[in-house]
Amino acid sequence: MKKLLCLLLLSFVCILSTQAQLKLLTVNGTTLDTATFMAPYSAAINGKQPIGAYLLANQTITVAGDMTGSGTTSITAVLATVNSNVGTFGTASSVAAVTGNGKGLLTAISSIPILITESQVTSLTSDLASKQGTLSLTVTGSGAATLVGSVLNVPTPAGSVNFKSNEELTGAATASYTLANTPIAATLKVFKNGVKLVLAQFSLTGAVVTLTSARLAGDIFSNDYNY
Repeated sequence: MKKLLCLLLLSFVCILSTQAQLKLLTVNGTTLDTATFMAPYSAAINGKQPIGAYLLANQTITVAGDMTGSGTTSITAVLATVNSNVGTFGTASSVAAVTGNGKGLLTAISSIPILITESQVTSLTSDLASKQGTLSLTVTGSGAATLVGSVLNVPTPAGSVNFKSNEELTGAATASYTLANTPIAATLKVFKNGVKLVLAQFSLTGAVVTLTSARLAGDIFSNDYNY
């Protein structure tokens, strides 16, 4: 009996395997076969990577060009050197001159002095032309000198002014001597043997010069003054 049941079951399986579609179950009166059951999943499964064709570990990635580096999980990138002249450029008297490429990298940099002419400064020449020009000199009356616009007014000196140069005196030793003319105040210069004396070494009263130290025989005194 058991052998008979096994034979019947085996025959039933063989019959099912020859059918075009394997019946699975009935839901709400609708019988689902394998094609109908698998339809929603076929597109997703068909687009997957075949077994054995996917990556099993992190791969080494290498970066080249203006930036280099390599790694599996992280990459330390290094920018290529495009300009060896590094440092600070530009001062109060110079400016930085730079050259850049299409990638925004500075390929050259240097400092150049600021040298410009008047004509290179906008309106400088015309602005200076409107400032103080050549002064003209006039002599007017007395009092203080004045500057009005481009005219310098100088007061007329009282009387005539003469200059006496190198009036020499020689002779016996003496503490004073008399000039040929009366000098205008603060114009007398006294020289002893070619060396100018300071004001503390002589005094002037009218035309008389008095020395603080008497001159010796043979000393030559020369005098410059206005009178």
